[in-house]
Amino acid sequence: MLSHNGHGMSSYVAASWRASLAQSVNATFQIFSEDAQSLGILTAAPQLPPVRLHGFVSFEGPGGHLPPEEQVNAQIANVLCGASLFSAWLLLLSMRSGRSRLHGVFLGCFLLKALVLLSLALDLRATNATGRQSPARAAAWQMLRHLQETSVLALFFLIGLGWKITRSQLRGSEWAFGSAALAVSLLLRGMEVLCSALKVCSPQRYMLTLFTVNSLCSLVVIVSTNFNIFLLSRQLIEANASQEAGVLYAKLQAYITFRVCFLYFVMIPVICGTALRIISWRSMWMVKETLEWCVLSVVLWLWRPGYMKAVRVFQLSAAPPSESEAESVEDVEE
Repeated sequence: MLSHNGHGMSSYVAASWRASLAQSVNATFQIFSEDAQSLGILTAAPQLPPVRLHGFVSFEGPGGHLPPEEQVNAQIANVLCGASLFSAWLLLLSMRSGRSRLHGVFLGCFLLKALVLLSLALDLRATNATGRQSPARAAAWQMLRHLQETSVLALFFLIGLGWKITRSQLRGSEWAFGSAALAVSLLLRGMEVLCSALKVCSPQRYMLTLFTVNSLCSLVVIVSTNFNIFLLSRQLIEANASQEAGVLYAKLQAYITFRVCFLYFVMIPVICGTALRIISWRSMWMVKETLEWCVLSVVLWLWRPGYMKAVRVFQLSAAPPSESEAESVEDVEE
């Protein structure tokens, strides 16, 4: 952008606005585009020594408030936060009968989801009030979101292995593998957040390792889920028409639906990437949070306390005979 005029380099660059950095600069610009904006500073005289600049840049929506799209995102975050707390409250009420430690993991996932959405809403409100995005607030809710995503992956890992569903205990090697994989995943996510917040390294350097660890955990969940479906199908074929068969049938149907939900959960990043042609990148995180909340709610409904009692047709086989049946049996004996 610099031109040579025969006497040296010219510092004149065509611009709609310019100012000297010899003193403080305070300027306001109006942007009409909805796309992402970049702010750059051009040093037009290369012979000058390096200059350090200090200050801040804030973005304000119309009327000093968040843009309408961001306001909708904040409202959706508040609604999902309330829905997560309500789901956790219902789970606590229903855990009086038929509860297990697996439902405690469900409770922790919903509480973490509510905490993530609450921190997102507070961050949007603080940005609306100050006009500035705080790296500390952004790092806080991103770390909470990574912790919540790791807890959901741990929940699906336990369900896939059949913990408290098809068997009461897991092997020591399974606990060791799951703990190590989830710890590495959480560590890589934390390093990604630190790199983004401190600007000391590129967060992309950890993405490949994180993708490999998550893919390995997802593969274990899919394989173990298919094995449980096969095992329950064999047991159901060999079982008689009894209440035990009803329990097996309820577990089988839950696992079949869970397999579909987990495959959909794995495809959420791809769905969000495809949806960029329809929605803006500012709403992408809210779409992702909404889809994950829906999947988690469906999985909770599948493994809700007392889900094995939903199939009542097999209970007829163990029901006591009615008075008319007893009288007919006595008539035949006579």
